[in-house]
Order: sequence, then C-alpha cells, then structure tokens
Amino acid sequence: MSELRKSGYGFKVYLRNTLMQGKSAPKDVCRALAELQRLDGLEAIIITRGGGSLAELSCFDSALIAEKIAACPLPVLSGIGHEINITVTDLAAHTYAKTPTAIAQHLVTRVDEFLAKLNEQLERVIHETRATLTDYKQRLKDLAAGLQQGTTLFFKGHREQLIRSEEILKYKPLVLLSGRRNALAVHGTRVKRGARTLVARQHDRLKACKRIIEIAHPANTMRRGFSVTRTSTGKVVKSVRDVASREEIATELADGALSSRVEAVRKN
Repeated sequence: MSELRKSGYGFKVYLRNTLMQGKSAPKDVCRALAELQRLDGLEAIIITRGGGSLAELSCFDSALIAEKIAACPLPVLSGIGHEINITVTDLAAHTYAKTPTAIAQHLVTRVDEFLAKLNEQLERVIHETRATLTDYKQRLKDLAAGLQQGTTLFFKGHREQLIRSEEILKYKPLVLLSGRRNALAVHGTRVKRGARTLVARQHDRLKACKRIIEIAHPANTMRRGFSVTRTSTGKVVKSVRDVASREEIATELADGALSSRVEAVRKN
C-alpha cells in the first residue's frame, strides 16, 4: 500500500481479508475472487500475503485456486511473499512477484509506461497537427494569390476585347453591343461563382484543421485529469532520468500551473 501511495497515481484499493493457509484457505480464496470480480470498475485482483514457510503456503498449490484464476475475467496478480519457491497460484496468475512490494512496484511501473506513451503520442499529435495546419495555410495563400492573378488577367483580356469591340461598334452597333454584353455577363458570373466556390472550400478545410487542433490541444487533455511536467528548460519530463535532484520543475494543469523542486529522484 505504501508503494502505491508514494506513486501519487491515486490507486483505489479494495481489501478483502481471507484465509491464507490451512485446508479451508483454497475455498475461501475462491470465494474472495468471485466477490471481487463482481465489483464495478475493478481492473485487477492481487493475491498477497506477508511471506511464510513452505508448509504454510502449500494451499496455494491448489488446483481449485488455479482454475478460479484462469476463469477470472480480470487479470489476477500474485505476490505471496516467498523468495525461493513458485506456487501453482503464481504460475496461473497474469503476473507474479516474490513480494507484495514487488507487485505494487509492477503496477506503478505499468502506469509510468502508459503515461510516457500517452505523452509521446500527445506530442506527436500536436506536432503533426501544427505541420498540417501550416501546410493548409500556405496552400490557401497560394490559391488566393493564383485566384487574384487569374482574375486580373481575365478582366484585362476582356477589357482589351471591349476596346476592340468599341471600334467594331462603329459598323455594327446594336448587334455587336448586345452580344458582347451578354458574353461579358456570362463570363463575369462564372468567375464570381468559381471564386466563391474555391474560397468556401478552402475555408471549410481550414475550419476542419482548427477543430483537429482544438481536440488535440493539451489543455483539453488536461481537463481529463492529465498533466504535463517540464524542466526548467521547457523540456517535457518523460522519465526520472530527465530531472536532477534540487531541480526546479513546472507542472501544467487544466486550470493553472505548479512550480516545485525535486527533493529526490528514485529510479525503479
């Protein structure tokens, strides 16, 4: 229990006392397993005791306990506390260790590894999302520049046609004027429609990128109970090897930040 408390991860532990030696122990252990696996939110079951002689631990060679462990839908861990011998219960368990302390350290290590992977994935998502947004912004900028240039050239060409048409109007004023006006109106409508469609499409893409960044933003992840710890240089702490004793560190939470000093570094 002290190992779990020292980790700071907030493990919630349910204790179920049971016989750990003697003829009645196997059935009592099986009853305890049946009761515990019915608890809502339970993620693992640990069978543990504070050591004992080989004769006292003989009940853990029971096939009844091994069968119950095999049928349990939750992972069952064994930390019976015998440094020399391995029991049948140890072999049937998902994980076994020589002591209860070692089992607790195993659980803390698994959480450490999970959070390290989570932080790594979070950093990767943030990096890739920013790169994607930068790329889309540049594309939109290039498209806008191309649209402006194309529109300028289009109207320049039609302005030249209009000048030529003015010369022709001297000979066929009514017919040519009507035809040129209609053609110019059609072309102008097409340009406006195409421009609106292109800008709207790129705007939708930019909004989608913005939504991705908002979802992946560290602040939203922190609201779910996670935090990010950084060294004095701003580097994300992923391992105890990233910090030194007496070093100033900063922990970012959803509603603020904490500044603290490392009193000691303990490696598992």
